[in-house]
Amino acid sequence: MSCTHEVCDVDGGISSWSSWTPCSKTCGDAGDSVKSRRRYCNDPPVQGNGKPCTEETVEEVSCNVPECPEQGEWSSWTPWSDCSITCGVGEIARTRKCDNPPPSSPDPELDCPGSQIQLKTCEAPQECEECDEGLQVYECLKCPLTCTDVQLGVECMEEECVTGCGCPDDKLLQDGECVDIEECRCLIIEDEPEETGEEGPAGAGGEEPAEGGGEGGPNGPTLWELVKKGRQELVKKDQLELVKKGQ
Repeated sequence: MSCTHEVCDVDGGISSWSSWTPCSKTCGDAGDSVKSRRRYCNDPPVQGNGKPCTEETVEEVSCNVPECPEQGEWSSWTPWSDCSITCGVGEIARTRKCDNPPPSSPDPELDCPGSQIQLKTCEAPQECEECDEGLQVYECLKCPLTCTDVQLGVECMEEECVTGCGCPDDKLLQDGECVDIEECRCLIIEDEPEETGEEGPAGAGGEEPAEGGGEGGPNGPTLWELVKKGRQELVKKDQLELVKKGQ
């Protein structure tokens, strides 16, 4: 029969499947991410009183994706340490760990935000007879006082005005000497080492401290002695731009 003036009745025909869409999520729990593909009733399309397609036109399947990375959360702060010196003005410290829970992968973007160590000034029970050589008296000491205060992950806190000895000309105290910030060693604070019954390293990277003690001069400790936790190693000075107050 030849159709000339009227539309012929043509049953619809199903097309081939399209390509799969991208997965809806790149990570997550099983079933969270899906992909789909489609086909259409257009090969040929329905005409006149033709019958529509009866086949499924959408297919959806789950994607096999990894679990999403999770950012670490801080543990509670430790109690504040004892004052770092026996006379004059020193520092007290407290620490916390990024392990509650820890980051799900070593990606730095998953590290806990903020500082791992907080330092603030403290006044010892008695005053020193005089400032150590190279230091001078300030009516109100301001952060930062030492090279420890400007390490990445360390927050120097100013809560009240304290009179004491400090370096002149914006210099910082390191190994009992006043140095420019460019001369400060970069420290990496790592996890608390296992207890061995032995004393920790005397200085950063296991070096012997300068004569007279650590950052506080004759009365002061190294970073290890100050926070009682953590381990430090020297890194290249070309990474100095990474040294700043914890944010």
